[in-house]
Amino acid sequence: MKKTFLLFLVLTVIFTFFACGVNSGANTLNTENFEPLGTGENEFYLTVTDTNGNTVGFKVNTDEDIVGKALSSLGIIDGEDGPYGMYIKTVNGQTVDFDRDKKYWAFYIDGEYATAGIDRTEIKNGAIYALKVEK
Repeated sequence: MKKTFLLFLVLTVIFTFFACGVNSGANTLNTENFEPLGTGENEFYLTVTDTNGNTVGFKVNTDEDIVGKALSSLGIIDGEDGPYGMYIKTVNGQTVDFDRDKKYWAFYIDGEYATAGIDRTEIKNGAIYALKVEK
């Protein structure tokens, strides 16, 4: 009985690891249909998720070294200087006002919430940046 239980337990663990390994590629970003923007040696990807949950993607090329400068110069973002750097108010033509809507533009780097402002983040070639409306 113990051998059967141990065999079942080992098979369950092996199956769990296999299933996790298969799903790990499911979250990769398909950038084939991203709209190309700009010219330059640095290249990165940007996804923008608006208040309705719609997402668009951009493949950005620039000679800028800072993400915020690149997106500002291309007219993708606009905002104002705040005590912690650029406070993004408008992205891809959609303005969000925290004082009015209690929503803001959150900035992500490769799927992780950014720990630095967009105007202080150096471009990493091939990186995936995201701007999402959040509450």
